[in-house]
Formats: sequence, structure tokens, C-alpha cells
Amino acid sequence: MTMSMRSRGIPYTEKIVGMFRSNIVGYWPLHETAGATAYDHGPNGFNGTYGNVSLANLADHHGDLAPLFNGNNSEVSLPDISSKFSGDEGTLSLWVRFAAGFFADANNHAQFYLSVDANNKITMNVNSADHTLRMLNINGGTWDGGGLVYDSEEVWTNFVHTWSKAGGSCKLYLNGSLQYTDATFLGAFAGVPAVRSIGSYGAYWAHSGHICDVLLLNKVATAGDVQNISHAGNFGVIGDSISAPYSVPYWAQIVSCEAAEPYLLINHSVGGNSIMASLESQVSSTVADYAKLMVVALGANDDDEGDMDVLKQEVIDQLYRLRLLNTNARIYYLNVLPCWDDAVAGPEKPKDNIRAAIADACAESDNVICWDTHTDPWILQSDTSDGVHPTAAGLRKIADRVLALI
Repeated sequence: MTMSMRSRGIPYTEKIVGMFRSNIVGYWPLHETAGATAYDHGPNGFNGTYGNVSLANLADHHGDLAPLFNGNNSEVSLPDISSKFSGDEGTLSLWVRFAAGFFADANNHAQFYLSVDANNKITMNVNSADHTLRMLNINGGTWDGGGLVYDSEEVWTNFVHTWSKAGGSCKLYLNGSLQYTDATFLGAFAGVPAVRSIGSYGAYWAHSGHICDVLLLNKVATAGDVQNISHAGNFGVIGDSISAPYSVPYWAQIVSCEAAEPYLLINHSVGGNSIMASLESQVSSTVADYAKLMVVALGANDDDEGDMDVLKQEVIDQLYRLRLLNTNARIYYLNVLPCWDDAVAGPEKPKDNIRAAIADACAESDNVICWDTHTDPWILQSDTSDGVHPTAAGLRKIADRVLALI
């Protein structure tokens, strides 16, 4: 079974709409393939208009197609949104890909511009002379915003800016990671924005490169919201009861909290599952994970005397699908852990044929690393409660191994 990359664009768009619903002022994915209308996928119908933009030019961050802005006179002009936009609390999110040579011309380029006047505006622009990206809002003459040095070209990046008049806060995120925070109490945003543009400042400061999934909210997105928007740091797990949630911290939960970068854990594991019975369905359930890290940990419930050629091919097929669904993920296979008939002195369960089939399947797959948990045992018999399921100490040992390897 194969799946096109393009099919993944629908779940992301639906995810954003489902997350924020009535808090959306406007959401412009910019995935149109023809016509002059940039449709608003939010509830308000604030459709924009394309001007001198090359539609469906390049695959975006989730496999749909994004438009190219020519750096000269391209823009998406937006309608009057003032009926749903107060400016006092908000979030602006954009996915941006800067063209090759973007930072060589020493000019300003605007990715988003919403302005009443000099005292009331919300913008994102880059000064390519000093390679500084600025996201700011000026409410009632009070300035608040952040800047960061950024000069990566030809790579999709998510920028999120949040602000709050009541809370006195401004935050800037890069790919889900907080880069800047400030505590400034803004004034009231006053007036109807006359300049409303994606990819330019009116007829000036045109963006060179690609933009998609422009989201404007009338609420402050939380850190968790931002991680979901950026799908950076999502950590998907496929497995059985050894990887499923426990009453004590389990290995994947520990990893998500203690890794060098924070991960949002998305666990698909179900107790009693095996490769042959459930790997396909669990892989299918990752369609909206957009994972940065993915660990597969199935095989303990498969029959070591079964047809290993069939099992190996199933693993190859499903790892291929997993790669299509999570194109940016580092994929690891946590091969079958040591397991015994009981937790005391029972013999070890035979799983070597399964381990060999999984290792061979990973070796024949695209950029999948297989972890051998048996030769240098990750857990001992005494680290289990019944010979199979790790105790809290055993789960800690597994987590420490994973943390060291990622």
C-alpha cells in the first residue's frame, strides 16, 4: 500500500481548524492550485486575493503545495477583518521558506503586515542586512515584540508570535521552541487596518520564497498549542503493553520529559498487540503525528516459530508507510527486549528469530535504525514484574538507553 504525500495536507488543515475553531480570525493555508482566491479555512470567510503569486509551486512542510512569492510584486491581499479582530490578545503563525540568496540583498522583506498606522500594527518582517527576523505588535503606541538572528534558506520554518494586553506578555517561537519573551503591557489596538497583506508590506518589502498556513487567532496560543502548530518535537510511539502508559512513569514518558529537546508524546501502543496483528493499523494512526521522533517497539507478542519471511516483509512494508506519513521523523525500531517465563528463575522466552527478522527489515528500509536490546541486555529478569513487563526500575533503564541513543 502506498500513500501520496499530498494526502497529508488535509489532516494538518483539519487539525488546526479543530484546535482553535471560534478563536480563528483567519486561516489561509494557501494551497490553491488555480484561481485568484486565497480561501480562509476559518469560520469567518475572510478570503484573500492572490497577486503575482505562482500557485502550487513547491511541497510544503506537510506535503501539500505552497505558492512562490517573487520578491518583487507578489502578495496575498486580505479583506477587512476588523469585525473579528480586536488586536488585544492574539497569535500569528506562519510557515516560511526563504529563497536561495534571500539574505544577500540587504533589504527588508515582509511576510505578514496588518497595520492601521504607526501606532497600531502587527507584523513579521526580515531585515536581510543584519539577518534579523522581527515579529512585533504596536498597540495604542506601545511597542512589544521580539527579534532573532535567522539566516536559513530553502528550509521550511514555523514562526509563532503571541501577545496579550491583559497579561502583559509577548512571546516568539521558532519551530515550537520559545526564543524570546517580554513583559510589556500594551495599549488598546485602535482603528481598522488599512494595510492587510501576506508576503509584502502593501506594495513594498515583497517576500522572496514560499509562505503557507498563515494563522491569525484572537487568543494567546499556549506552549502546547504552539508545539501542535509546529509539529516540531512530536514523539510517536508504536508498541504493545511494554510501551503503553503505566501508573508509574513509563519509558516513553520519561524520554519525552528528559530529552535534550522537549517532545510532545503521542502514544499509539496497545497491550497485547503484535506485528502481524496491529503494526499496519498503528502506523495508519500516525497520519497526523508529524513526528520528529518515532519509535516502533512491537514483536514481543509474535510467534518465534512463525513465518519469518512474512513477518520481515510486513515490517518492511509498514516502515515504508511510516516514512511516508512522517517524512521528517528519525525512525528507530526498539527490537524485542529480553523476556522470561517469570520474574525469578524461569527460562528466557525464545525470540531470536523475530529479532533477526526485524533487524534485517530495518537494514533494508530507508534510514531506520534498529536498537539491539538483547546482546547487551537493556533489562534483567529482576527488572520485570512477571518476566515480561518491566518494573519502574526496568522502565527507567529502558528510558536511559533511549535517551543516550537519540
